[in-house]
Amino acid sequence: MAEKKRRAFNFSHNELEALVVAVEERKSTLFGKFSASLTSQVKEKKWQEVTEIVSVVCGVQRTAESVKKKWSAVSSEAKAREALLKRDQAKTGAGVSEVKPLTSLEEKVLAVMGPLYTEGVSTGTEVGLEDEIPVNKPALAPVGVEMCDTSQVILTLMDAECDSRSLPPAIIRSPGKFFPPLNLQEDFLQLEKEKLDLMKEQLNIERERLQLEKAKFEFFKKNVKRRWDGFDLDEL
Repeated sequence: MAEKKRRAFNFSHNELEALVVAVEERKSTLFGKFSASLTSQVKEKKWQEVTEIVSVVCGVQRTAESVKKKWSAVSSEAKAREALLKRDQAKTGAGVSEVKPLTSLEEKVLAVMGPLYTEGVSTGTEVGLEDEIPVNKPALAPVGVEMCDTSQVILTLMDAECDSRSLPPAIIRSPGKFFPPLNLQEDFLQLEKEKLDLMKEQLNIERERLQLEKAKFEFFKKNVKRRWDGFDLDEL
């Protein structure tokens, strides 16, 4: 029971592949603008279908809320990585980029998203496409799986050594949590370094002040001793 709870948040690679395929097949409904025929109930039903597909893959029962948050997190990270890669390529030009290229999964996520907005997915608010006419793109499929319907994808993924009881524990990012791009992290580290240098400078100033106080005290002590040494008690 404890193991199941702990691993309930861990989405395997095959689950993510199934998530991308399921969202691709329903994106016009999931991310379409609300209308008389496209209501929140219709959207919720489609998200429930996606949830059932993902849950079947590895035998771990997911909730619609957790699946929405996972898609929001995956799509946000893919967009951030794409933006970071473009900035780095603009700096280096034809040189070697220091940023790792997009993964196969990230490319698939970006292909599904297209121009749609990513905000509001996890909260159920309106999320639409710039062009509501469905784009005729081939459905994305997991690596090693032919283009097929959802049921064939599920059967293939279930055979891919995805037994939930044998999956190793994994440490993953919390669902829905956004991690800042590397340039923001570098700016933060630089700021922390400057703060540390300032603290060191303050310590050096304090050390010099203490040395000066010590020198004053030694000087005062010598003067007092000299006066007492020259004082004749017999004169009293």
